[in-house]
Amino acid sequence: MKPKLVGSWNGKGTIAERPFEFSSMTLASDGTYTAIAKYADTERALTGHWKIENDVLSLDGGTRSYQFAFEGDNKVMFTDTAINETIKMSRVE
Repeated sequence: MKPKLVGSWNGKGTIAERPFEFSSMTLASDGTYTAIAKYADTERALTGHWKIENDVLSLDGGTRSYQFAFEGDNKVMFTDTAINETIKMSRVE
């Protein structure tokens, strides 16, 4: 499953629909990631490490965890397991 998640993704939706969103995220094959997270009017750059455990994307040793489900090869829904909010992202071609 990990190779399918490797790549760059753009977030869909608006900040009004959830407390935060990833406007973009890149999951590298070496287990590192970069992301831009939006919280209301604030953007924050994030970097760290990622892995898949029990079909859950875990960032930074589990400080953030997301269940995920693919919609075809180019769209994925991430659900923040702590707050049960969903983020839809599309693969950047």
